[in-house]
Amino acid sequence: MGYDVFAMHDIVVTRPEETDGLGRSQGTEQTVYDGRADVQEQAVTQASSQGGVVRVGDAEGYLPEEADLTIQAGDNATVTRPDGTTFEATVASVTRLDKSFVLSKDR
Repeated sequence: MGYDVFAMHDIVVTRPEETDGLGRSQGTEQTVYDGRADVQEQAVTQASSQGGVVRVGDAEGYLPEEADLTIQAGDNATVTRPDGTTFEATVASVTRLDKSFVLSKDR
């Protein structure tokens, strides 16, 4: 039996309800992913156009190969760590090629 890195974290990603131009609700929140993911809590950085480094998130995650990539930037995420503690975050960006995503922790 192999080691399954996706057993380490559970993640529920929800899409916020849509609103009209005045901020009035136009629907309901919906769950777009509920399953396992490999989430690495560490600063996520990327090179800036000025040659420096810019922080773009607080954690990076990867969905399993068989998972459909239905999440998108702006979705809300609740991540459950292996020890049972949780944190709330917003999906900052998604890379479709490797099914990765960057999370910004809600402060």
